[in-house]
Amino acid sequence: MSGKASTNSSGKSGRDGGIYLPQTPEKIKNLFDAISEIEFYAGAEEEGESITSKFFTVKQKIQFMEVGFKAAFISGLITALLSPIMVGVFENLIPVFGSYNPTIVDQFYVFLLTIGFSLGYGVFIARVGKCYSKDYSITKSMVNNLMIGLTTGALLKAAFIFILFHFIYFSILTPENVMSWLIPLTKKELLGLSYSNIEKVYYWIMEFRKTFITAAWFVVFTSLLLVAIPSIKILTTVIKDRRKKQVENL
Repeated sequence: MSGKASTNSSGKSGRDGGIYLPQTPEKIKNLFDAISEIEFYAGAEEEGESITSKFFTVKQKIQFMEVGFKAAFISGLITALLSPIMVGVFENLIPVFGSYNPTIVDQFYVFLLTIGFSLGYGVFIARVGKCYSKDYSITKSMVNNLMIGLTTGALLKAAFIFILFHFIYFSILTPENVMSWLIPLTKKELLGLSYSNIEKVYYWIMEFRKTFITAAWFVVFTSLLLVAIPSIKILTTVIKDRRKKQVENL
């Protein structure tokens, strides 16, 4: 979706006597497309008058929500995969840089690696916050639909991962199940592991099993963080806009 200036008395006029009308819309495929469109229309509305949100069709609204939903879900899946490993490093169950006793710097690095994707997505999406002015019509609608998709995706993803990790803890990695998987490995036709090695593996799995509970809550935290970062930026813009209007009305 892109816009152009034209002189047509049937529409809203800008400062130069023209109007901004969307051309044939292109499909919004990803987050970069969505934010680019938002910034484009914010610039158009800043230079001219407000463009009515009627130009923002139902199809485009769904596309913006879909992009926001995918952004939240994809970032959440990556965080979900890394979270149990991060907790395992903190609990000295998984070595990092060849050591089972990581330093604070090593732990901080693993923490940033795990949270980095969601944090980066949140900061990038926060760019739309500066475009959220009550003087903008179509731009504001775009931001709203993007945030609806983002929030919905983040909440559903958090709920799904939270339930999945608890299911793994309570129903899959139970002592009975783990033992039933390990005992056959002592047979010569398989790996032929000794019972002492089986015992070590068993106790390691039982300890690692606990990481899923902590990881489940960490995924919930990162999901809320993903939504909170752009939301705070939007709220800040709204507050600044109100203060500016109050000063102008004095």
